[in-house]
Amino acid sequence: MKLVEVAAGRHTTAEAISLAETTLRSWGKTLVRAPDSPGFIVNRIFDAIKREALALLAEGTPAEQIDTAVKLGLNFPMGPFETMDLVGLDTTYQCLKVQAEAMQRPLTHCDALDKLVAEGHLGRKTGRGFHAY
Repeated sequence: MKLVEVAAGRHTTAEAISLAETTLRSWGKTLVRAPDSPGFIVNRIFDAIKREALALLAEGTPAEQIDTAVKLGLNFPMGPFETMDLVGLDTTYQCLKVQAEAMQRPLTHCDALDKLVAEGHLGRKTGRGFHAY
């Protein structure tokens, strides 16, 4: 990945941030300063996309249609279900759960995700998730 989110904690020194940024730039990375909050920037935004994709799935829109719409309509390289399958559905579920708890909001529309994880269909690593591999 080209991007690195740099988040300073409460006790992170300015020198530590400067050293990290200098090192990352020397590696050709693009940096953004992120808040010290669950998910930082990218994962927090992508968690919202995953939640909406799961809501659409629960309403009856097929995963393949959602993935195609996101890829072509938002110019993403992968759709949300393809991405969840790549990351692993067990990992995806835990990330959504932690984010929901941290943001004090309910974890909703995860029935399909729960079912796949319970059945051991964890995405690419098991050959089946929202898609078959």
